[in-house]
Amino acid sequence: MRFVFKTVFVFATCLLAGQQLSAQYLNVTAEPKVDQLMQTHVRMNMVDPTMDGYRVQVIQNTNRDKVREVRTELTSRYPGLAVYETYEPPFFKLRAGDLKDRYEAYRLFVELKRDFKLSFIVRDRISIMNLR
Repeated sequence: MRFVFKTVFVFATCLLAGQQLSAQYLNVTAEPKVDQLMQTHVRMNMVDPTMDGYRVQVIQNTNRDKVREVRTELTSRYPGLAVYETYEPPFFKLRAGDLKDRYEAYRLFVELKRDFKLSFIVRDRISIMNLR
């Protein structure tokens, strides 16, 4: 009997407390420094909209025309995939994707590896705007 009474009492208390909470509003006042930090964060992301992440390097070659051929093939097979061509002497490199973590990069790597046997995962600065 005591158990039943306690259970009913707890249930009624929770029910009444829920009704009271739903009728109240919560106002949060932030310190001015928090707002300044948020504005600084937004400004910095506008200046450099990149972050550390991963890409899949499809080819690395000293012949620019060969890299361009592979780029054409890659963009035709995978439309919508972000593709980046860079030059780091003496190599031209073709990289694909803007991936936040290694798991996402591995999934893309497995997909691309079927068609592009020399592919591998690399760390790179990726565009925040193109996150896949």
